[in-house]
Amino acid sequence: MLYMKVMKHLKIAMHIGWQGIVNPKAFYLHSSVFAGNEMARRKAERHGFSRGLPETSIVGLFGQFEQMVRPYAFLGGGSTAMDLALLRLLAKQHKNCSYLEIGTWRGESLANAAQEAERCMSISLSDSMMSERGFGGPCVRTAKYYSKDLKNVEHIEANSLDYDFTPFRKSMDLVFIDGDHSYRAIVSDTRNAYSLLRNRDSVIVWHDYRKGDPEGDICWETLAGILDGLPSSEHQHIFHVSNTLCAIFLRKPVAKCVPEVPSVPKASFSVRIEVCT
Repeated sequence: MLYMKVMKHLKIAMHIGWQGIVNPKAFYLHSSVFAGNEMARRKAERHGFSRGLPETSIVGLFGQFEQMVRPYAFLGGGSTAMDLALLRLLAKQHKNCSYLEIGTWRGESLANAAQEAERCMSISLSDSMMSERGFGGPCVRTAKYYSKDLKNVEHIEANSLDYDFTPFRKSMDLVFIDGDHSYRAIVSDTRNAYSLLRNRDSVIVWHDYRKGDPEGDICWETLAGILDGLPSSEHQHIFHVSNTLCAIFLRKPVAKCVPEVPSVPKASFSVRIEVCT
């Protein structure tokens, strides 16, 4: 295992070094990302999370559950089916749930949450804002694909970094953060989300705490942004939810453990796939 990790990092270093020879601009971008992630890791370490977040089991959170996820695109760049199931299960726990999402793309998470929540809101870039930031035409055209016509969803076209959240203070039961994944934006979104929580039962979920899959590398910029965005007294209530890419802020007592990679399965799940229009 140690040999594999060493070889993985050696290959990455060789790739970045070669890019520095053939493409100095790419080298600069790679090295900037690496440096930013390393700085974020050190921030998390100073908060006492050098190994990342403790993990809580999704089955431990909800018991034996059966949850339909619909719609689901089975395309890259979005949430996994278990991420969407997590949001739906959390929304179900709040009567007349008010749900806020920061950062909407295809609208899968909004469309799933809207089936369990009474009121849903999205703070996300407009099509013109996306185009100005260099998002290609297909990316812009697919934005809000699943959520644009839903009756209980309000789309607010704005940049969360400069949006005034004051009117919604202490009114949300569930906040999902999946927007700009830079450290600066995550700190800002986290602080705003925390101010929106209705009560001590309210929950924040962050997407992409893990990269690619539930056992993927920790995204240290995400974790550092979470830790710097929340009061230090609340850090004891942040966890990674097993089988998902998500971190969660949840005040109710939960069983937790130090995650292992690879994980020994603690539960099995069944999956049914059908085409829906």
